[in-house]
Amino acid sequence: MINILRFFVLMLVVSLLCGFLSGAGGDERLRRGDEYLQARQWEEAIDEYRAALSERPEWPAALERLADALMAAGKDGEAISTYERLLRLDESRGSVRYTLGVLHERGGRLKEAESQYRECLRQEPDNDDARRHLADIYVLRGNLTLATKEYRQLITRQPANPLFYFRLARVLKKNRRYGEAIKEYRRAIELAPHNAELRRELAELYCKRGMGDGAIGQYRELLRLDNRDTEARNSLISLYVKLHRYGALRQLLQEGVERFPDDPDSHFRMGLMHDFAREYQAAISEYRKALALKNDHARALKGLGKIYLKLGKTTKAKECLVAARKADPDLQEAQELLNSLRERPVVKKSRKNSRKSTLQRSTKKKYRSSRTSRRSKVSSVKSKKSKKSRKSTEVKKSKKSRKSTEVKKIGKKRNSGSSGAKR
Repeated sequence: MINILRFFVLMLVVSLLCGFLSGAGGDERLRRGDEYLQARQWEEAIDEYRAALSERPEWPAALERLADALMAAGKDGEAISTYERLLRLDESRGSVRYTLGVLHERGGRLKEAESQYRECLRQEPDNDDARRHLADIYVLRGNLTLATKEYRQLITRQPANPLFYFRLARVLKKNRRYGEAIKEYRRAIELAPHNAELRRELAELYCKRGMGDGAIGQYRELLRLDNRDTEARNSLISLYVKLHRYGALRQLLQEGVERFPDDPDSHFRMGLMHDFAREYQAAISEYRKALALKNDHARALKGLGKIYLKLGKTTKAKECLVAARKADPDLQEAQELLNSLRERPVVKKSRKNSRKSTLQRSTKKKYRSSRTSRRSKVSSVKSKKSKKSRKSTEVKKSKKSRKSTEVKKIGKKRNSGSSGAKR
């Protein structure tokens, strides 16, 4: 009997000792897994965490760290199933729901992500990351009203964060609430004045609303922040052309040529400006500078060809236009100008032809002068005849009038004589 009792006591001690040793082994594996995780050795960390879970299957700490390691290794499917297993043990973990939302959003499952973010905010109302992700999902799903509400709440909680004003401005612009969007862009710029993206989007919105001066101000500020911002420079050039502000445009183009002397496009644009102002020699000089930097600059070749056409130098114009067409076959204007050149009659210049042409011109002039002299003579003769006819008619009229008066007088005398005889 005593031996049986000793045996049971010994077995109890051994079982307790084994349980203690196994727990100590699980803790050691968890510690080694953490070291691998910090060293970004994902596979080794996963192995250690799984070994720890094999000893204690419902260990929340090991489950969460295993899910983190799987997510870091890009094994999103396994990570999701591990996080869900953890939530079945404890549903009140808001941070786990946030991470699940991130994984679903990364996989394009927006509905599931929205559900997890909502549940996270129900458990942790101060989780601004979850609120920001939820607002972004509302935007993607087209629910702009709810997105606006979430961004405004984020601004209330973090009024010094320009990102939330920026996101809100984008939502308002998408919802065609342009006035409110402009206000939010301005507030964001006040908090982040060196942010080029903010200024660029505000300038584009100003252009869309026909507020040219506001757009010019933003583009000028972008160039002040970075004078090599070609996108802002090109946008400002287009805006000056649209608003017909040629003085400011010339100044900007000249500044571009001075700042970027090795840029063929800068010289080309300056050439266009001179061409527009009918300063043809200056335009030719700028086009040639552009071609010296890039000999197949199609637009510079086309511009040079157009100027030569205006100056009557058809041979040079044709050479430039053919080269422009070769450099860029899709340049339609060059082809149209070439077609107009082909339709013109070709005149061969030679001494005989030149003599003939001068003789023809002189004979034409003589013929025209003789015709005019003849016409003048005929007109003078006609005028003389008309004068004579007028005189003759006047003489005839005067004679008739005199005869009539004389006849009347004779009649009176006769009447007076007959009356005296009667008496």
